[in-house]
Amino acid sequence: MKRLISFTGLAFFLLALTTSGCKKEEVNPLFGTWDVNYLSTVTYRNAEKLNQTVNLLTPGDMTIKIFSGGNGEEWEQGTLNNSFSWTSKGDSLFITVIDQESVMNMSYAVTDIKLLLTSEETSAGDGGDNVTTTNIIADRVFH
Repeated sequence: MKRLISFTGLAFFLLALTTSGCKKEEVNPLFGTWDVNYLSTVTYRNAEKLNQTVNLLTPGDMTIKIFSGGNGEEWEQGTLNNSFSWTSKGDSLFITVIDQESVMNMSYAVTDIKLLLTSEETSAGDGGDNVTTTNIIADRVFH
């Protein structure tokens, strides 16, 4: 009987310890290093497909690093290609490439291991507007 009381007391103590700890700060799931494995671009004009490219990449070909504080980097084959600042609101990610002063508006979906980025850009072209959709799929890099 004494052993049962000790075991029950230990169980309550451990339960109280795990539930009464400090509240964890929520971490943005975008933070981290992402290896791009799929990059596609499709351009349409008046519902007619003008061109499409699909690139299947291997780890290290293109890496996106998203840091807390609104900064990030895009690496290609181990070399820093672009630095950017970012903000997010809802499922929209706004990326400003530092040297280009252009803002990309991308929608995103993220899990513990996958990141999907989608952007759509409209530009004037001969015979109508061109609409280009870009999709990026990346895997989280665990260190």
